[in-house]
Amino acid sequence: MKDLFPDGSPFDGKNVGLLDILLCSTFGAYKAQEEVLGLQVINLEKNPVIFSWLNALIDLPVVKESAPPYEKECCIPIYGISVCVK
Repeated sequence: MKDLFPDGSPFDGKNVGLLDILLCSTFGAYKAQEEVLGLQVINLEKNPVIFSWLNALIDLPVVKESAPPYEKECCIPIYGISVCVK
């Protein structure tokens, strides 16, 4: 990743591309995933570029408005019933 993006994060804070949307939709709820699953999804030491890129995307106002609340991210649907971990 550092070879592809020597200036740091591939996200410039202005233009959101398809890869940005894909990254945010896949790992946007990584904090809730880590709490529910009990394992670390994104490691800051191993993947600093992806970690900073993802956090820059999560901090966008449009993402904050459209993302579900943290409490709902920690709920697991089991046989049609929503079981909340918290």
